[in-house]
Amino acid sequence: MAETAQLVGGGAFTGFLFVCMVSNLAFLVVSARDAWKGTVSTINSLLLISLATANLAWILPCFVQCLITVVSDYADEWWNVSTATGCDLMASYSVFASVAGLLLVTEIAYVSWLRATGRGDTSFRAAVAVIVLSFLVPTIMTILPLAGVGKYSNTNEGFCYLDFSYAESTVPLMILIGLCLAAATYFFAVVAVQEKNGNGVRRFAPAEASDGDAPAGMAWWYWIIFAVSFFTAWIMWLPGGVIGLTAGDGVTYPDMFPSGFMIIAGTLAHFQSFINPILYGYFWRRWVRCSVYNMVKERVELMGKSGNVPESV
Repeated sequence: MAETAQLVGGGAFTGFLFVCMVSNLAFLVVSARDAWKGTVSTINSLLLISLATANLAWILPCFVQCLITVVSDYADEWWNVSTATGCDLMASYSVFASVAGLLLVTEIAYVSWLRATGRGDTSFRAAVAVIVLSFLVPTIMTILPLAGVGKYSNTNEGFCYLDFSYAESTVPLMILIGLCLAAATYFFAVVAVQEKNGNGVRRFAPAEASDGDAPAGMAWWYWIIFAVSFFTAWIMWLPGGVIGLTAGDGVTYPDMFPSGFMIIAGTLAHFQSFINPILYGYFWRRWVRCSVYNMVKERVELMGKSGNVPESV
């Protein structure tokens, strides 16, 4: 009975990963197409391509590893997270992709704040630098436990991640999470207020684009969803770090955590890969095109000129 439940649960999770993989592949293709056609500005296209890539960096290897594990009937082979190799493998791509997503969503929140408050846009050079850092920082954080600075461990709840009882890897992650959560929540909240007060990007209604994909503003409460989605994905790792670091002598990881803590934290984090293509690949993409439209329109007004606003926004 237990083995059957394990197979059913593993099969269901693998199916969920497949759906996430397909949706993020579509997210990546649309973002790349936008960059190629100039449908979305270069900076925004790069951010969306980077976020889709970060999502796939977790989903694709996790799907393959989980599928092989289920098909092999959880054989005690190197791909299973019950082995040291399988655990290190899963933890490596999970840390890399999750931290990259953490930084990229924070940058997207910052760009949204700039647009909604009339501050214009970040420079191309700054955007590229942030994107590079968003992949460089998690690369370093991924390598360190493999080099003996910190450790990867099995949570005993179906996945492997950083061992939170090691301060050298846990403290940097907690600092990064705290800073990003505070910044992104603030940025999304300000955009929500701007939109609610009619001071956001909805001043002008853009015409339908030639490809039938119109830029569009969003109701203010959408930004609350953005904030809540991001906040819930990461908030449990902060008390998780505290619990791991303050466990008494003789308590081994993950025995210091309440039953179900890690699976809840992992599920909330994993859900980002399902919802990000919807939130950012669809809604944010249309909003940011609308914001560029408005910036161009306002500049035309300020210059006292008339004319058509370019559709490539």
